[in-house]
Amino acid sequence: YIEQTMESQHVDRPLGCDVDAIGIYREEQEVLLIQLLFRRGRLVGSRRFDFSGIGEDDRELLASFLLQYYEGGKEVPPEILIPSLLEGQVSIEEILSGYRERKVRLHVPCRGEKKALLEMAKVNAEALFKTQKNEERLSEKNLLEMQEVLGLSRYPYRIECVDHSHFSGSEPAVSLVAFTGGCKDGRRSRSYSLKTDRKADDHAALREVLWRRYKRAKEANDLPDLLMVDGGKGHVQTALRVLEELNVVCVDLIGIAKDRGNHGKGMTQERIFLAEREEPIILSIRSPVLWLLQKIRDEAHRIAIGLHRKQRSKAMNVELP
Repeated sequence: YIEQTMESQHVDRPLGCDVDAIGIYREEQEVLLIQLLFRRGRLVGSRRFDFSGIGEDDRELLASFLLQYYEGGKEVPPEILIPSLLEGQVSIEEILSGYRERKVRLHVPCRGEKKALLEMAKVNAEALFKTQKNEERLSEKNLLEMQEVLGLSRYPYRIECVDHSHFSGSEPAVSLVAFTGGCKDGRRSRSYSLKTDRKADDHAALREVLWRRYKRAKEANDLPDLLMVDGGKGHVQTALRVLEELNVVCVDLIGIAKDRGNHGKGMTQERIFLAEREEPIILSIRSPVLWLLQKIRDEAHRIAIGLHRKQRSKAMNVELP
């Protein structure tokens, strides 16, 4: 979006100077701040900063941001374009100049190309904020629909999916991916090396990983709302037994499997399995709920395959004379 704005406003020709332009957009106590970095007059990068629960007004927030972000002289340009004058602006300029060990100017441009750069930062801050909010609302709608169509007892804000990959029983890999609010949550995703002797056994591998993950999660009060396994009724029953043995009762459970049991992309019918239902649920191929479930499953499978390939490559290298 930033590049498109540059083209539409025709402000990408060199100004012959280094400046940062800062734009802010706020709705109530949620704020998005955009920092555009221009070096030799050209846009070389951008950074976004999200704030929530902010009681400060925009000027107070901006003053705090400037002093904290540029502390230590980190990439302090000689000029920073800001949307409004700040209280104590001269003092802030002196501090920033000390960071840089050269003069730094905070400038509120009223006309010309620098005004256009500042306007670009403002436009992008608003656009990114609203795009993010629209995506969050869409994700919330899809998750509510998922709860309804699958009959889940909980709103599936946090979903974890487990997938197992191996080649003829060798070098097995198990991945656990997490999605929070409909988006991948890399901090909670994990990969596992198996300890079980029956590494080619999908059910034994699933049991081991789920036991390790959910024993620890229960102790840490860090359980997801929905557990999803890549597989059919048998895999769901294996997962259910682990949850029952650990006395985990507050996590919904489903399985997802293609009719032909492959992971290739295409129009193959998906089946959604629930522990308490004999027959699977079949969702329309156009269902946004199905798309989200496939996205989560495919991400788990992608990570498991990648880990499996690394393990195979490592094993082959070790075996070489």
